[in-house]
Amino acid sequence: MTTSEISSDPKTAFHQRFQRSSAEIQAQIDALSKGDTINVPDSSSQSTPMRLALGDALNTILYLISGLSDDLRDAVAYLPTYDQRAYSGTLKTLTDNAHAALTNVAPKKKFGFKNSRAPPPAPTDAPATPKPQVVSNVLHAASAPSVPSNSLTLTNLNSTLYTPPSLPSDPPQTLTLNSVSYSVLFLGKIDGPAHLTSLSECVILLSCHQLRVHDCKNVDVYLWCRSRPIIEACHGMRFAPLSGSLGLDGKGENQWEHVDDFRWLKQEQSPNWSILPSDMRVKAEDWEEVADADEAQREILKEKLLALSAKRRPPLS
Repeated sequence: MTTSEISSDPKTAFHQRFQRSSAEIQAQIDALSKGDTINVPDSSSQSTPMRLALGDALNTILYLISGLSDDLRDAVAYLPTYDQRAYSGTLKTLTDNAHAALTNVAPKKKFGFKNSRAPPPAPTDAPATPKPQVVSNVLHAASAPSVPSNSLTLTNLNSTLYTPPSLPSDPPQTLTLNSVSYSVLFLGKIDGPAHLTSLSECVILLSCHQLRVHDCKNVDVYLWCRSRPIIEACHGMRFAPLSGSLGLDGKGENQWEHVDDFRWLKQEQSPNWSILPSDMRVKAEDWEEVADADEAQREILKEKLLALSAKRRPPLS
């Protein structure tokens, strides 16, 4: 087969591009796991590769994976079902490898957390592990040397009500959530992509440019998203539009209900996600109450929203 014949076959051409791109991304992940220099794609014409902070390096890799996910979504019209599943599996492996690489090399720093009403003194002792701490079930992630101020990363949370200290005029460029359970997260506006991994029994409010959800179960997402959300290896996902009265809408059309399930490639509706009926949704005034609540009210509101979500959710078959 000639080169022109190969390039004219869309399946073969896509396979070649995908294999090349995935190999390049894995090379970036390997470099991150070793703490080596991370090459920035399409950067300025520097002869020496740019070394990124760990948080920036992870976000660069996740951007590349998101772009590859978009390419796969555009190619589903001509790819066989088996190939689609294989490519989706590769994307999930890359995402998992990226998070694992960051965990392996992250410095044992202690994140700073504060109550939005009464900030505690700065911590002086570093813990044995980099897991976040929760103060009165309210967590605010402060920037750390390994995480750039324009990124928000929350990991290893349980029974938490999260609200940002304020709704910033310059919101985070990226969001990464990993290993969160039984929590209510009022995340507000994210200017770029949001990556949700290993969440269970959560209620989330979020405005973002792209949404990628992996390995999540029983999560309600109140969403504004400019592109089609993508889920993979998820169960019991429910979506509702973000209320315009909260002032978190982005530019363009809200694609909140146009969800693509990479593990469900049949024509009929995926059983892994659904639209949350309007009479079962958290009302805008309740979200406003969450944002404005004082410390004494927060635990009550968290339990109220989680109980309401669980009560309205049918059991998984």
